[in-house]
Amino acid sequence: MNELDFWAHHKVVRHGRWVCWTWTGAKRNEYGGVRVNGRETYAHRYAYSLRFGPITEGLLVCHHCDNPICIRPSHLFVGTDKENMIDSAEKGRLSFAKKPLRIPTAKALAIRNAPGSYADIAREHGVSIRSVGRIKRTLYADTLVKRMLSARDARRITRLGE
Repeated sequence: MNELDFWAHHKVVRHGRWVCWTWTGAKRNEYGGVRVNGRETYAHRYAYSLRFGPITEGLLVCHHCDNPICIRPSHLFVGTDKENMIDSAEKGRLSFAKKPLRIPTAKALAIRNAPGSYADIAREHGVSIRSVGRIKRTLYADTLVKRMLSARDARRITRLGE
């Protein structure tokens, strides 16, 4: 796809407080997809490279607007995995940061550490099986994120989730 054809595949749409250029071509997952020189790539990555030049290997192209199909260059920025996780947490987009459980912390910790099936744990603590699953998975997500971030960043994100 040439550059002129690429830029023709968008429409201007309001996304929250942002005015995005929404990709109208093919989709890959929740992102726009485009074939360039016979190779599939994400539309926002291609848009960024057209405007700002090549993307350094290992960097992500992230959205200020949090709209995965936005290709507006002024809404795009490059960042590392770590920077993307911090950005997600600060905007409340990580599962453990945006939907706090309405279960006391002491009870949640007891559920996290409880052995047995989710059904047995739910029955014992008087919560739903889904809540048990969320608490157990949050432990895993916390561990993954904290491994990627410095201790200071992890503490800041944990405070955002409370």
